[in-house]
Amino acid sequence: MTGRLRLPAWAWPLLALPVVAIVGVWAYRTISAGIQARLEATLRTMVSADVSALTQWLTAEANLAEVMAADPRVRSEVAELLALARRTGGDAEALKAAPAQARLRDLLAPAISRQENAGFFVVDPSGLVIARAVDERVGTRLVLSVADVAAQALAGHRAFLPPTAKQHFAATPMAFLFVPVRETSGANVAALAIRIAPEQMTAVLNASQLGGGGETYAVDADGRMVTEARFSDPATLGLLPAEAGGRTTAMLDVRDPGTRLLAGEAPPTPPKTWPLTWAVAEAVAGRRGVNTRGYRDYRGAEVVGAWSWLPEWNIGIVTEIDRGEAYATLAILRRAFAVLTGSLVLVAAAIALASRRIYRLQRQVQKAERLGQYTLEEKIGEGGMGAVYRARHAFLRRPTAVKLIRSDLASPEMLARFEREVQLTSQLTHPNTIAIFDYGRTPEGIFYYAMEHLPGLPLDRVLLDDGPQPEARVVHLLKQVCASLAEAHRISLVHRDVKPANIMLCERGGTYDVVKVLDFGLVKELDNATDSGVTGVDHVVGTPLYMSPEGVLAAANVDARSDVYAVGAIGYALVTGQHVFNGNSGVEIIGHHLHSAPVPPSTRLGRPVDPFLEQTILACLAKPPAHRPADAGALLQRLEDGWTGAVWTQREAREWWETRAPAMLAARRAAEESVSRGPRLEVDISSRMRSGNRSESLPELVLDTAIKTADRPEAARPPAKGATP
Repeated sequence: MTGRLRLPAWAWPLLALPVVAIVGVWAYRTISAGIQARLEATLRTMVSADVSALTQWLTAEANLAEVMAADPRVRSEVAELLALARRTGGDAEALKAAPAQARLRDLLAPAISRQENAGFFVVDPSGLVIARAVDERVGTRLVLSVADVAAQALAGHRAFLPPTAKQHFAATPMAFLFVPVRETSGANVAALAIRIAPEQMTAVLNASQLGGGGETYAVDADGRMVTEARFSDPATLGLLPAEAGGRTTAMLDVRDPGTRLLAGEAPPTPPKTWPLTWAVAEAVAGRRGVNTRGYRDYRGAEVVGAWSWLPEWNIGIVTEIDRGEAYATLAILRRAFAVLTGSLVLVAAAIALASRRIYRLQRQVQKAERLGQYTLEEKIGEGGMGAVYRARHAFLRRPTAVKLIRSDLASPEMLARFEREVQLTSQLTHPNTIAIFDYGRTPEGIFYYAMEHLPGLPLDRVLLDDGPQPEARVVHLLKQVCASLAEAHRISLVHRDVKPANIMLCERGGTYDVVKVLDFGLVKELDNATDSGVTGVDHVVGTPLYMSPEGVLAAANVDARSDVYAVGAIGYALVTGQHVFNGNSGVEIIGHHLHSAPVPPSTRLGRPVDPFLEQTILACLAKPPAHRPADAGALLQRLEDGWTGAVWTQREAREWWETRAPAMLAARRAAEESVSRGPRLEVDISSRMRSGNRSESLPELVLDTAIKTADRPEAARPPAKGATP
């Protein structure tokens, strides 16, 4: 008889049950902790994205208001109204009838009419309203709460007035952005207030939501909601005061009723005695955080949420989701655990399935740097849309560049824009436009497309290192740029971001100075009514140094002539070695594009420039679009018919590439090597899903980001070598 314990076959499953139960309990606790951690991370990401979106939007609106306030014509009319107020003691009728009042309204009307129920007012240092979009309340003085905010602007700071009932400025609560109006000496003499529609703030915060029970809203320092509530419950539950008239904006105190109002339970005390909800109390105290345990919202519903305070704008942001919905997965796991503990077969199947999934994930990690038929070798560039890698095809050997979307920008809006860039660019076949080879999506959800690899020089590098170019070469390069854009314009596509960084000079097949136009990611389809929904009609699109006036004031209505303006700015830089306009900030540069006439190239250089070339460049830079060539094809025809100067020959081009280009190419290769040492491609699928930021985070679309781009020294600095001071 041996000492070995023998058990019947049926006993082994029974012995396995405790093991399965222990493993199940451990798994449940681990998964529960993981779900809670992921929920906390998701809520933090959501509120950070909401804060970023609202901050960028408010900053963009404030930048536009400062551009208006800096307009010399606006300053002049405000100064005249200030003088009139001093002479008449603030007489309301005199201010309303003043010609400066009407002229100021005409000046500001195009900019403020971008939104419904738009408006503005101007207040002097004593709190007197000296100008308004309508006559009502002109000549009156602001109430104390509004005057305090206006005083911040008069001190030289941007200020935000939430749309609360305390304003007493109009029957309907409004939100305003205040910016200072300065006289030529730099002193702040008045404050300009531009109305912000609460509905727009609501749209920004609720562009996307976490689940069907999610809501994001803003509150003021008293815990009062300053955006529209997503739900209709506040009105039906009797949470709004009588003066709200059924509205939720600026009328709802975000307080904890202490009971479940949605379930019909009556609160024990009047609403004014209720404390602020957990999240709002934390936010108005200036703290940021997350609560995943749960608390009651203003409807008495159990929610989880995250919050943050924006001291610059004096408002808080709260994002919440129903607790039951947030932990729905955990409830499912509890039921699954009960089933799994009753069946060894299901446990074994689950283990086998989990093992197979782990194996599959390991295989995916091993193939992390493989996209379809392309193997990524090294990163050679990175832009607003994604990273660019040098790659090789599994069978072909031609040089290839692969562009793919960054994992932290994988929102639906960004994916739609990424696909659209490929689809539009692939329609273009001109030899001066970059060629698209392939396009696809990996099983892991990574979007990519393959294009020709261009081992050349971007035109901005040439301008920076080589300064002004010979006039014959300028015409030679402009013709190729126009030829590429002409094909796009013929099929009703507008590039909208034509600039030296998007123009590559190459040597192709023994031919030198071949132009390739890149990055049609901001293309607009003139005959596609749905196009604006992708690029965002409320956003200023482009780069300030090369942006047309209409691109600033009416980005949704730009046409081919906006590209012509940018080509003119590039021609100006090629001839002079300097930008058309320079400034200490993006706002200043945009102001020049709107109001300043360009200095003729010959004046800038202090020497003669071919009259035809100079007149053509200045025609492209005309402020009214109707005064420019109709499109790139018309400009190309003008250059071909009118240029009678020297022709840029291949011998001259080859000599330049042999003597001047090597150092620039070496610098570019060094930059590519520096980029390649950065982070490699990430394939963490869950992290990409968590990082679905909304479109307001697009780097090159919104005005404030474009201004930051122009503020960078390397962007605003004119090309140094050979440039005339």
